[in-house]
Amino acid sequence: MRMKKILPESSDSNIAIKEIDKLFSNKNQLALILPKGNKLKEFQLIKELEAMEEVVDVKELYSMVDVVIPETFIPEDIKDNFQSEHYSLININLNLPMEGGDITKNSLNKIKTKLSNYYEEWYITGESAIYSDLQKTTAKILKM
Repeated sequence: MRMKKILPESSDSNIAIKEIDKLFSNKNQLALILPKGNKLKEFQLIKELEAMEEVVDVKELYSMVDVVIPETFIPEDIKDNFQSEHYSLININLNLPMEGGDITKNSLNKIKTKLSNYYEEWYITGESAIYSDLQKTTAKILKM
């Protein structure tokens, strides 16, 4: 739990947290794992994600190299950062709080809907995705 939820914004702890966040670029990061193989579909998804106002940036193979470049021309070390034999990795930075909140939940749901529009199989992880899943699971358990 972050101190700034309890202490006033002007406290030394909160000022230090803000400085650390600036220095280390602490962001709400998500990792998307998608089936590899259709780079046009992946590129279209990326463009939709980039158009979301809560998305700061998207990093994936085709943000590093042009989508029209044949994969055989892309250096292996770059491909290895974003692709495995069967999957592609997309990193997303959001300008939203990591924990709860309707805005974060709504944004996660929008991202999940976009993923489902393009892929039957996909995975999403990151602190805000984990918090959201934990909240859903806890709510279900507490209702039992």
